[in-house]
Amino acid sequence: MSVTTSVPDPRILDRVLSRDRVRSVYQPIIDLGTGQVAAYEALARGPEGSPLESPGALFASARMAGRLTELEWACRAAALRGALDANLGAQVSLFINCEPSVVGTHMPTNVSTLFRAAERKLRIVLELTERDLSRRPADLLRLVAWARDRWWGVALDDVGAEPESLAFLPFIEPDVIKLDMRLIQDTLTAEDELVI
Repeated sequence: MSVTTSVPDPRILDRVLSRDRVRSVYQPIIDLGTGQVAAYEALARGPEGSPLESPGALFASARMAGRLTELEWACRAAALRGALDANLGAQVSLFINCEPSVVGTHMPTNVSTLFRAAERKLRIVLELTERDLSRRPADLLRLVAWARDRWWGVALDDVGAEPESLAFLPFIEPDVIKLDMRLIQDTLTAEDELVI
């Protein structure tokens, strides 16, 4: 028996993007020492109850339609808009996932406006995945420089997933390092321990 997955109608993605229907949910990041919320990570979601609600379906649909960069900017806008609307303030950080693929692309006017407002009201940390270090190193370093010019923090996610990318750490000098789940959940082999 083969399992087929249905591809959502491309018109659904068009409506999601043209009507600003991408939304963010905010996952708290807890300081284990104090038990207090230290930050929130903005996670992209499609419209609730729609075929594109899950991030996997949303990003797969955008990738197939050649609209991934447009979706990336919509995700940044949703994250910033939600944090500004909630008056998150600068007492806790806002982690925003960002793909290096947006470097060199035109930032939409609405996103630029949100970034300018956020620079004055929020403490932003750009979160990058370790896999991007080796795939697009030049774009990633430009993105890090852009963030540093704005006095934003930089976080790396999934560190340890691709051991060869650890060589990039001195160039990025991340403020926050999130370890790959495998490093803390699985039993490490002698080879893994040598890499770490």
